[in-house]
Amino acid sequence: MKIIISITVLILVSLNCFSQETDNRRDLDSIFNRVDQRKTDKNFADLVLNNFTRHSRFLSFDVASNEYSGKVIIENKHLFGFLQNVKSFNKEQYQSFMKDALLNKNVIKLEKLNSDFIKIESVEKVESLAAKGAQEFVKHYFSESGVLEQRLHEDEKNAVIAKLFEWKIIAVIDDETGALIIY
Repeated sequence: MKIIISITVLILVSLNCFSQETDNRRDLDSIFNRVDQRKTDKNFADLVLNNFTRHSRFLSFDVASNEYSGKVIIENKHLFGFLQNVKSFNKEQYQSFMKDALLNKNVIKLEKLNSDFIKIESVEKVESLAAKGAQEFVKHYFSESGVLEQRLHEDEKNAVIAKLFEWKIIAVIDDETGALIIY
């Protein structure tokens, strides 16, 4: 009797683990399905520029300032606050300006940057993994549910965020855990 109960419990536990793996797999698949739906730059720009929550979506673009020229990442909310102060933009003006800049891949010219702008350094490991394609890249860095699995040096993490943005994969800091997540 004990053997039958033990086998039954083992089978149920195995089925539950398989079910969780399948659910997690659906999570990563759904990330790439959403990316497919964002194929147009306009849809992606609208999506990333319409979020002003505490941990808003990361943007990546090129800037030219007196102190730095190159690629940066910044959260949407912080960029809006910066341009609101520097250029007196309201939300609609900001979204229009940034949408045009993102769609046309314009270099954004600014006199100076604040500490919210994160300068992107070239990281050989990121470039090497990116050469394998978006799916392999994401599988390397993220769990099946879209959470960054590894502790990365800041330069590598920032380069990962910039690369994800190129592929129209949204990256954000999770409010509850503080982890980098994608969707």
